[in-house]
Amino acid sequence: MSEKMKSFSLYCPFCKDVLTFQLNFEELKKRMTGGLTGIQLPEHGHPAHGLEVYIDTEGFIRGAYPIIDQDTTKYDSYQNYYITDATSEITPEQGNAVGVKVLPFTITIDDGPQKNYNEEVYFPEIYDNLKLDKRVKSQPVPAEAFLKAFEDAPKNKPIIVLVVSKRYSEGYNNAIQALKILKVEQPNLAKNIHIIDTKTTGPFMKLMMNEILQMDEEGKSTEEILAHLKWSSESHVSYIYVDSLNALRKSERVGRVTTFFGNLLGLKPVIIENDNNNGDLKAFKTVRSKEQSIQEIAKDIKNRFEGKELVGVIFYGIVIDDAIRMQEVLNLNMGIELKNFTTDFIGTGVAIHLSYDLLGISLYPKK
Repeated sequence: MSEKMKSFSLYCPFCKDVLTFQLNFEELKKRMTGGLTGIQLPEHGHPAHGLEVYIDTEGFIRGAYPIIDQDTTKYDSYQNYYITDATSEITPEQGNAVGVKVLPFTITIDDGPQKNYNEEVYFPEIYDNLKLDKRVKSQPVPAEAFLKAFEDAPKNKPIIVLVVSKRYSEGYNNAIQALKILKVEQPNLAKNIHIIDTKTTGPFMKLMMNEILQMDEEGKSTEEILAHLKWSSESHVSYIYVDSLNALRKSERVGRVTTFFGNLLGLKPVIIENDNNNGDLKAFKTVRSKEQSIQEIAKDIKNRFEGKELVGVIFYGIVIDDAIRMQEVLNLNMGIELKNFTTDFIGTGVAIHLSYDLLGISLYPKK
């Protein structure tokens, strides 16, 4: 390989294939604006889809967005109608392709205008502004948007709605408010709506949606799908290692004490989500390095889920090698089978409220 050529690898967020490609990185840097440049990869997979990939000045991939033929819609083939909010990191285009209605939340940068996520503003721009220490805030999907989505949904199907944890956002409460309005105006339609507090966000929320779409395709009943969602939302656990404490100091999700002692002692936190089945975030361990965090996380997973088959997703913020290292430790050192695991980017909700520089894993035991 020429010295000017750089090799890249990423997991396709649509089909989960591992893609490897080479680019002349020096030429690529000349095209960058705002610290990023975008390239389009050729179509692959089934249904055929391309990828728009964003790369930063350090040669890290900052986002990958599927480019999908909008004629590949699957809404009509399912027994249920599915709705989620954009904190699931399912884009509107991807949603149309797999048969999911995606409702955007909004983003503001400093005092700028509100923009719909994954429609008017995308993760690479958000990442760039977080890196510049700008104030990036999100507003949840409003009740009016949920109400319109409910009213526009098919009248002859159960409607399953996956929303971000109510511990993180008012999105769940807004969905419930919309349902209350509908119970008065269209009570028969309201009876068919099932709103699920996923007790999570981002990569694991996307995994939950992908799982139930597969269950629907396999002919599982609505009751079986709802039972699975109850199990995965309540029994999952997430571990998140935060390498940069800067974002945590601004976060309302994690106590300021964690960041204070972290800065004082040179320690960094590992945070655990849903440890008590209520969707809360709390401090799990403090460590001195990313490698130590991986070892501590793997050890707790082994102790907590000994002998159980696990399903989950490993997610990373900057370097895909971190996710690969976690896979190695879980599989080789701890003997944890990874056949039911995927790998993904962290997503905007996690980046805003915790950090863009982190490594994590969400998982649950099969029944």
